[in-house]
Amino acid sequence: SRSTAQWRRPAVRALGCDWAFCDAGLLPGRGPLRAFFGRARSAVYEVPDAGQARALLLRGVSAVETFRSDCLLQELDLFR
Repeated sequence: SRSTAQWRRPAVRALGCDWAFCDAGLLPGRGPLRAFFGRARSAVYEVPDAGQARALLLRGVSAVETFRSDCLLQELDLFR
């Protein structure tokens, strides 16, 4: 099933992965995300706009991926 519960399983955490990748649509709607991924750095994909990218980064995500990189970079410039 498409669930984020897998990251809380002891066997998954025992792998000691450096990175965890997650579809943005599977994340909880609010709250900090750092503990959600354990010690792994997090990369969230399918991020459609700068507002969501910025919000995810502020919640503790390490990296975001988008198919709209040109637009996203222009939108992020507005936040500077």
